[in-house]
Amino acid sequence: MKIERELWSNSAAAPGAKNDPDYRYHAQISRARLEVFVPDAPKSQGAWPVVICVPGGGYEFVSAMNEGDELVAPLHTAGFAGAVLYYRLPSPRVMERPEEGPLDDLRQALNLVRSRAAEWKLDPARVGVLGFSAGGHLAASALTLLGSDRPAFGGLIYPVISMKPGITHDGSRDKLLGNTPSSARLDRFSLDLQVTRETPPTFLAHSADDTAVPVANSLLFYGAMVKHGARGELHVYERGGHGYGVRGMGTEGGWIAAFTTWAQGVCHAE
Repeated sequence: MKIERELWSNSAAAPGAKNDPDYRYHAQISRARLEVFVPDAPKSQGAWPVVICVPGGGYEFVSAMNEGDELVAPLHTAGFAGAVLYYRLPSPRVMERPEEGPLDDLRQALNLVRSRAAEWKLDPARVGVLGFSAGGHLAASALTLLGSDRPAFGGLIYPVISMKPGITHDGSRDKLLGNTPSSARLDRFSLDLQVTRETPPTFLAHSADDTAVPVANSLLFYGAMVKHGARGELHVYERGGHGYGVRGMGTEGGWIAAFTTWAQGVCHAE
């Protein structure tokens, strides 16, 4: 069963929205939406845990096919409902605070799923996020910055984590924070600096030969989790590059099975 919902009643209803009639939205994502895919087979006990997929695209586009739609089938097989978030891309022309716009959308998506959980046969206590590249940065922002609205667990696949020079993905940083961000904004959105003991359980996967988003991003986040005593698991693959979604042909292609096995354990832990 597929359910599609807009996150805001109209584009002006989103927090901090600005009107610019001449602004051209990429792929028509002027109105954030969530597509939810609930398995057709009835669940034998309880309600479905759900994973909201957050595609990447450098905060310039949303790579919704290989980092969204193609995840639904393996998530269903593993016993999860799947969802794909089409978030608004940051722009000062249509947002008062561009760096907060995508996160506002993810927060709204999390709360939408929880509020409709009974109707959609989902478990409101087991709503996770699975983010890729810049979408991994957005998912990690939800895990570390949202407080009581944060997801129950997360997966970060070749994520952008740090905004610091030499580690970050420059394009993602510039699209999110502009060309001359303050040190305070760089720190706030360097998410390894935002990890605490309360950060939800998080799975990370990255390839050592990723030339787009250095593996140091995942290492920093996982190191911060270990430092603060947060639960997590890290997989680093020798080869794989970047942007493979579930299409990886080498050992990195095994990340989805590793993630779902780990997430099953998190969801069923006492």
